[in-house]
Amino acid sequence: MSVQYVLKKLDSLHINYLDEDGYNLGDEIVEQSFDFEKEFEYLYREIVKKVESREIDTSNISFNFFDNVDGEWFATWSNPEVSIKINDILNDEFSKLL
Repeated sequence: MSVQYVLKKLDSLHINYLDEDGYNLGDEIVEQSFDFEKEFEYLYREIVKKVESREIDTSNISFNFFDNVDGEWFATWSNPEVSIKINDILNDEFSKLL
């Protein structure tokens, strides 16, 4: 499994929002059951943990969700409120959180 594989799978199922509690189905958010829990955990481990493993102060940042905007997948945090393209994170370009 790879990050790109998971994102393509979500795209093919028309999922464009995913967090630990739910995902979108059309215009509504569906409570997360086992449907996409594995995909969320994989993306969280590969994307969020990659950012948090850097020498940055993670005590003030909080991961919120993954979302697809105009065909581009983002990871979104609060404190600071920032969205970073997943491809940028994979390429170690996430200075917005520093």
